[in-house]
Amino acid sequence: MEREARHRATSLVREAVQRERERRENYLREQRARIDAHVRTERFRRETRGVARSREALAGALETRWRAAAAQRQRWLAMVFEQATTFLPDGDWWVGHPSDWSTNEADEVLARLSRNRPGVTVGFEPGDQAAGILISCGKASVDARPAGLVAESARVDGLLLRALNGNVGERDR
Repeated sequence: MEREARHRATSLVREAVQRERERRENYLREQRARIDAHVRTERFRRETRGVARSREALAGALETRWRAAAAQRQRWLAMVFEQATTFLPDGDWWVGHPSDWSTNEADEVLARLSRNRPGVTVGFEPGDQAAGILISCGKASVDARPAGLVAESARVDGLLLRALNGNVGERDR
């Protein structure tokens, strides 16, 4: 009987020790999960702030690039009008531009456009933007102003986040 009581007591102690171990392991897992969640949340907040600051800096850099030289603007215009020919229908296109920009800089691009898209007529309208252009036809538009180019989009944010984390490849530049 004494042996049985000892055996029973030993079993009860083992079970209590095992329950305590499991309770501690569960507690530690919960604490690790809380810490991991906190770390992920803080990283997300830090990266979100970094992306927002980078988006602002990128808009400023684009404005500087627009103002840098006519050759820069020529490449910009060529790319924007190429996109517009892909996305906008024939008809009256309105080009919003900075009020201090000379529309003569678009002559070469417009000549190419008139050869390739004879159904398009282009009008210019000075706007309040400091850089870039906005091409509209009806309700559709191609926004190549700095603010439009860096507007919150998953692609821009993803590229900025990769750049912030040092994961920029040649294809992203």
